[in-house]
Amino acid sequence: GYLPGPIFAGVSSAEITIYGIGGHGAMPHTTKDPIVLAAKTILDIQTIVSREINPAWPAVVSVGSIHGGSRSNIIPEEVKMQLTIRFFKEEVYNQIKNALYRIPKGIAISAGLPEDKLPQVIIEPGFTPPVANDPDLVISTSASMIDILGKDKVIQVDPATVAEDFGKFGRTDEKVKIALFWAGSVNINLLNEYRNNGAFLPALHNPAFAPDFEPTYRSAVAAMSKAIIDLYGSN
Repeated sequence: GYLPGPIFAGVSSAEITIYGIGGHGAMPHTTKDPIVLAAKTILDIQTIVSREINPAWPAVVSVGSIHGGSRSNIIPEEVKMQLTIRFFKEEVYNQIKNALYRIPKGIAISAGLPEDKLPQVIIEPGFTPPVANDPDLVISTSASMIDILGKDKVIQVDPATVAEDFGKFGRTDEKVKIALFWAGSVNINLLNEYRNNGAFLPALHNPAFAPDFEPTYRSAVAAMSKAIIDLYGSN
């Protein structure tokens, strides 16, 4: 799979601690429940992308981890959440960061929490930049891959909001041209079975993800080798 231009998103992460005033689960009126506040925060965070970011600019804000409480009948003092942030434009990343500082604080204030109980938002310093493929390099190398694999095996793909630090190579002072490609890894019979059923294949980080190693390895090495030979063989 190839794509001239931006192919993978930039990525950063954040940790939000929602504070409350704990107490007995049977007497919620004497508490400020951080679990309820965390639930509100998660729902409102979903409006960052849907209502604050230009719809033409892809972005993702996902809460991947949430931990709070120890017993069913105890309202806890705090809830911790971990988030992943994906973007293709740095200005979108800045918008998301500003919203992440604003939204949890606003929810806590509306619940009547004092200043010393306002949420703590920690956003990872720096970020992994988007992967922006050099269009000319992609066109050249994908043609080499078509030569050895066949036209039906080399396809243009859509941008994806997964991330790779490979993009840093394209941001050096030397202005190195970069091109990142997808390597298909699923057994063709399994792929067709999922397609026929209208289902999504298990992706990365899914325990059912199972690459078909040998054909994946052979085709990827052959494609990359042919691309390198064509790029540098005459030098």
